[in-house]
Amino acid sequence: WQPVPMNRPVLGFAAIALVSVLASPDPAFSGYNYLFTVFQYVWLYMAVLYFLRGREEQQRCLYAALAGAVMVALYGFFQYSQLTDISMQDWVDPAAFPLLKRRMYSTLYNPNLLSAYLLMILAFTGAFGFSSKKRIHKIGYISLTLLFVLCLVLTYSRGAWLSAGAMLFFFGLFGHRKLWLAFIPAALVLLFYHGGIVTRFYSIFNGEDTSIMLRYALWDSTEAMIEDHWLTGIGWGAYWLVYPAYNYFIQDPSVIIYHAHNLYIHMTAEIGIFGAACYFWFFFGNLWWSWKILRISDSKFNAAYASGMIVMVLGIAICSVSDHDLFATQISLVFWLFAAILANIYAAEEKQIKK
Repeated sequence: WQPVPMNRPVLGFAAIALVSVLASPDPAFSGYNYLFTVFQYVWLYMAVLYFLRGREEQQRCLYAALAGAVMVALYGFFQYSQLTDISMQDWVDPAAFPLLKRRMYSTLYNPNLLSAYLLMILAFTGAFGFSSKKRIHKIGYISLTLLFVLCLVLTYSRGAWLSAGAMLFFFGLFGHRKLWLAFIPAALVLLFYHGGIVTRFYSIFNGEDTSIMLRYALWDSTEAMIEDHWLTGIGWGAYWLVYPAYNYFIQDPSVIIYHAHNLYIHMTAEIGIFGAACYFWFFFGNLWWSWKILRISDSKFNAAYASGMIVMVLGIAICSVSDHDLFATQISLVFWLFAAILANIYAAEEKQIKK
């Protein structure tokens, strides 16, 4: 047992989410869902925290995650090039975006999920690319960053684009001010190019397409859920069961809504304000713990990892205002994996300080 401060919100969140199962309209389903989501997250977190030993194993774990991301990206390009006329329409609104014909989603079945995954990976390839002193390492990390950026563009995920811009700004704050020069060509493209990417980006601000209108309606309904169930929540994983009682926008009962397209109100609705407080204590606590590592560590690896974690959390936090990509188990598992590696690094740093 390693008494790192990250354990408290993790165990608090797990316990309250388990209690919320009793408030669900279908406790059996919520309990089943809890085992395959929260239990998995905490199990992975604890396994990484307690079984990784030393810098070499931490690096291996990170490299394995990056190798997986490379395979996802390469398959994404293959999938994007092979889309048929029928499959192209799965994630495209031809009426609102006639120039948009297809979107990359690779192995994640949804372009928004792929974009969230890429944001997490980009935070670390960027952090290690900027901090690496060896030329071969720097070239490798920057090449991976460019690969993942291209994939991110082809997802046509508007929220992820904004988050990526924010992440670029945060990297500049970490001492890489020259990165801010990248905003100049981006602004020129938005001003003078009128293709599908620019049209998609500008649609963020007009609020007229169906996906944005749907989000406004979901947020209203979710806020009503919170007002009625602020203490216990509606039950872990029970959003799709409860939403029909609060539905005023979608009149088709065959359409199932699984989440609120907003991390903050979704968590509060499902597990109540105390459960959400524990979750966000853990989620945003990674910023504080990463900052402490930056202040106390003499290791370049630890410092680069901590700066990547800070940028990753901030990027996902911004993206989660308009979506709830962490609803997907595979995306959350990646987030908890990176958080667990951070906790393992933190535990090693504390041991070193005590010695």
